[in-house]
Amino acid sequence: MLSLWLKKFCRRFARRIGFFSTDHLFFFKTSRGNARILVLNCFWSRFLGIRLFSVSELVTKQTPILFFPRTRAVHQLFSKYTLVVVFIDRQGRVLRQDCLQPGRIMIQQRAWGVLECVYGQEWLLEELLSNEGVMQQLLN
Repeated sequence: MLSLWLKKFCRRFARRIGFFSTDHLFFFKTSRGNARILVLNCFWSRFLGIRLFSVSELVTKQTPILFFPRTRAVHQLFSKYTLVVVFIDRQGRVLRQDCLQPGRIMIQQRAWGVLECVYGQEWLLEELLSNEGVMQQLLN
């Protein structure tokens, strides 16, 4: 009951803060088509993270890669999805890549930013990390 209420609250709240959001959406080409990267700058969108998207988007793997600049830690509290998380430094080098299970927190002290995607989209992260042009746009 509480989780259902929390989901409804998060969706309503996300719709309301959408107007004030400073988030950016980038597109880049992959070998399988186009992909999206959502750069999260707003506090509430960073807090909600993957919960900003509907269940149907998560099941069909249509969610964008989420990028959290200026972040050293991510959480998967109040969620039931496993995420692939990549911690990067200021130059875009990978410091750590791992799966984040529901109910867990992951910290990397030397990280400057975090990339995350739904489990099953790790190929998309690999293509993003190998694309130097897109990485430079994200880091600037």
